[in-house]
Order: sequence, then structure tokens, then C-alpha cells
Amino acid sequence: MFEISKSKIGLTDLLKISGRIDSINANTIHETLNNEISYDDPNLVIDMEAVEYMSAAGLRILKGLKEKSGHVRIANPSKRVREVLQITGLDAIYDVYESRMAAIHAVQPVTNAHTHLELSALADKCPDVTGRDFVDWLVNGVDKGIQELGNTAPRIFSDAVEKSIQRLIGAGVTMVGDISNSGVSIEPLLKSGLHGIVYVEYIGTDPSQARAKLNHVVNTIEKHRHHIQRGMHIGLSFHAPYSVHPELWKLGLEAVKEHKLPLCIHVAESPAEHEFMTKGTGKIATDFYRDTPKVPSPMKSSIQFLADIGALEHKPLLVHCVHVDDADIKLIKDSGSAVVHCPRSNLRLNNGRMPLEKFLAQDIPVLLGTDSLASSPSLNIFEEVEVAVALHHGKVDAKDVLALASNTIPVDSNVKT
Repeated sequence: MFEISKSKIGLTDLLKISGRIDSINANTIHETLNNEISYDDPNLVIDMEAVEYMSAAGLRILKGLKEKSGHVRIANPSKRVREVLQITGLDAIYDVYESRMAAIHAVQPVTNAHTHLELSALADKCPDVTGRDFVDWLVNGVDKGIQELGNTAPRIFSDAVEKSIQRLIGAGVTMVGDISNSGVSIEPLLKSGLHGIVYVEYIGTDPSQARAKLNHVVNTIEKHRHHIQRGMHIGLSFHAPYSVHPELWKLGLEAVKEHKLPLCIHVAESPAEHEFMTKGTGKIATDFYRDTPKVPSPMKSSIQFLADIGALEHKPLLVHCVHVDDADIKLIKDSGSAVVHCPRSNLRLNNGRMPLEKFLAQDIPVLLGTDSLASSPSLNIFEEVEVAVALHHGKVDAKDVLALASNTIPVDSNVKT
């Protein structure tokens, strides 16, 4: 008795075989394969977790697949399949992966490069399609929403993270870039099988708290580093140029260098940020700093600010990069940094259109991210692709937008893993 089913996960075609593969049903299986798959499919993976028995007839089927398609990719083989492959030495010839996710990632990665999984708990704060002012959303939506959770926040965040990880996996994502302020997403992501980086957020406008805040972030990172699974890293994220005091920037960048940490920064996201950074005025100045010490405006663009303080030297992952000019893009290019495009979040927070075509023209690595469920309706990166295709119609070809979903989060060779 056997069963074959075909499905698509992300960009990968998955063929699942269950039951026995022997001389009795070999011809039927062979005919089913011919009907179900295209032998020139570059993204085919065979899931053999539920194969109870495989005889020499099964090996002939795999050999035929190898001869016709040039490759055999087996995910999550059962104990019996693994034994047969090892005995025959075929485990060294075929591509055998410990899990379905590992196989999918190796064949065709699917990356959601920017999430805040813990903020899935604030999905009710997500603006509708008409949008919401960015500063109002940040102050009266996210910040207020977290305060309202009170002592229940860790439990609610933890539950939101677990559910969100399953949403990511269900949508075919194999790599994630997550930012966590509370730290509750670290352990679940390390255990998830996903590749990527979880960044611990460093934020604060009070210079007197700089050392204490940094110690907390570094201790959180070091606590979990020895639990790192292959493919998942831990890094540090400065929230944004306007929400981090210069003293925190100084200490934080020293820690990034000392501890060899991957770095991520929200930057050039909103018109309000651009106005404050270049002029010192606007809603950041009047509303964001209402209950917190004010950070001095550098009177320059956010990207120029990052260059001048030395942040770009660490090749950070730069998230959003909507309000940039040609000089900013050159600085990003020269630094070797990568950027993350979050079109749905940008649209719903009235932040504008990122000039994607300019980044691609300069061969700057661009990845796609959904941002949090507090600013985007889902964590499905292919729904992000669909909006991005429409947003950049006439400026970027659809196939080039889709290709961004397979770009992987770069990890500098100097980073400690």
C-alpha cells in the first residue's frame, strides 16, 4: 500500500510518498511519478518520512529520477530509508536533508527578512488600507498597546510568537529576520528549524540609562548564544536614529564590534523621521518625545548620520530605506550593506514608496519583509510580493520582485557564530 501527494510550499514542489516501495507497486509508483512531476523541475523535493519499507525496486525508481532530472533531493527520510541509502552509499550521492524545511531552504530559500513576531499580539493596531499616520501609530498604537498589556505582556507575546512561527512555516518561509524587544522570540526561533537572525532591540533616549540598557541586551544575547542552532544567529538591532541617544549609539557600536554581532537598523522609514533628522521639527519632535528625553537632531539624512557615526562600517541590515536620495544610496552601496523592503507596512503607515529600482540598479542586495502584524495584515512574504509588484509596476519587472523573496540575510564573515 502506498500513497503519493504533491503540494507546493513557497517556491518548492514537494512530493510526499507514504507506505511501502517494493517490487509489487514499483511500476505503479513509476507511472504515478511520471504523471505527477516534471523531470526538469529544479525545485523538486521528495518527502520520505512516511515510507515504511523500500526495496531494491525503490532504489531503481530513485536512480531513474536521478538519470532523468539530474538530481534526487530527499527530505526527512524514515529510519528504513536512511538505512538503505547508507548501506548502498547513495546517501553520499543523493541530497539527503534532515528535515523538510532544510531541504526547501537548500533548494530555494524563502526569506521574510523583517518581522517583529512578539508584536503579533498587537494585530488589532494594524491600520486598514486607508492608512494611519506613522507617529500616531507608533505612540498611540504600539507603545500604548504594550503598556495596556501590563504584566500579561510576556505571556501574550510568547503565545503570539509561537503562533507566528507556525504562520511563517505554513507560508513556506525558511529564513527569518526577527527583532525582539522582550527577548521572548529567541528560544522559539532557535528551536524552530528556521534559518536567519533574531536581533535583540536596543532603544533609549536617556543617556543615563545607556550602560544598563546595553548590559541587558548583551547579557540576553550571550545567554542564548550557546543554544544557537545551525543556520540561526543572534544579533543586535538599534531601533532607529531618532529613538537612540548618541551615547547609546556609541556604546552599542562598540559592543557590536567587540562581540562580533550581526546588526540591524530601522532607517529612513517615514516622512516624520526625515523631517526630524534633517530639520529637527515635526511630529517626532512634538509627539514622540512627549514623555521621553529628546535626542538632538543631527540636521542631516538618516543614512548620512549612520555613516558619520560608523554604523555603516558594520554592514547592517537596513530596514525600510524609503526616504533616501542618490547620495544616501551611494553610501549604502559603498558600505556593502543590504536593505529590506516592507511595502505593505510602508503603505499602511503612509510612509511612501521605496525607490526599489534605484537600489537594484546599484546592485544593492534587497530583501523583502512583512514587518509586524501591527502594521501589516499577514506574515506571508508572497502576499508582500504581490503588493510590491503592483507598487513598482513600470519601474521593476515582476519576476525581479519575486526573486527578492529568495535573497538570504547576509552574515558578515567577521560575525561570531
